[in-house]
Order: sequence, then structure tokens, then C-alpha cells
Amino acid sequence: MAEHYRHTIANVLEEYDNYNRAYDFYLDLSWEGLMKNQDYTNIAWETLADSVKNRIEGEILIYIESNKYEACQI
Repeated sequence: MAEHYRHTIANVLEEYDNYNRAYDFYLDLSWEGLMKNQDYTNIAWETLADSVKNRIEGEILIYIESNKYEACQI
């Protein structure tokens, strides 16, 4: 199920961002809401290698830190 939602989320993010980055970047960002969902155990996240999880978490943190003062533009 996570694979379906990750690709759906990544596709929306990619389109919203006007395809400015590689698709893998949007796939990494798509984990943000899925990896720490308290309502269920995310088997897809838990089965990833620690090195992959660390890389994804790092990408997300870098993105958040570098954009935290950016105003939302609709």
C-alpha cells in the first residue's frame, strides 16, 4: 500500500514543483507522512535498510531546513 501512495504523492509533488528535481527526490519526500504514521506499523518503511532510511530522513531534513522560512505560494 505504501508503494501506491508514495508514487501518488510523488507525482503530485513533482507536478506542483514543475518537475524541477529528479523523481527520486519526490519519492523521498513522500515518505514524510508515511514513515512515522502512529496509527499502524509501516512495514514498507521498517523493511528498508537502515542506510536507506537514514538517507531519506536526511533528504527530508535538509529540505525542511532549507525551506522553513519560505512563504507558501499558491
